[in-house]
Amino acid sequence: MPRARLGVVVSKRGNAKAVRRNRIKRLIRERFRLNQPQLPGVDMAIQVFAPVEDRVLVAQIDQLFNQVKERFEHDHHR
Repeated sequence: MPRARLGVVVSKRGNAKAVRRNRIKRLIRERFRLNQPQLPGVDMAIQVFAPVEDRVLVAQIDQLFNQVKERFEHDHHR
């Protein structure tokens, strides 16, 4: 694929209010948008089941995207 794609699912169980679920999705999509040019052309699905603070979520998402980048760079150099 020419570029990375993203799917996001946020559970009602841990995040009962739609406003909170939508904020979580917006934060994830924004981090993806900023990282997309450096990501390999893969499909990614992110599921959020538990309540999470914004700053923690952003840090975890950035860490996840960095792991994906490193993994595909490592596999590409084999």
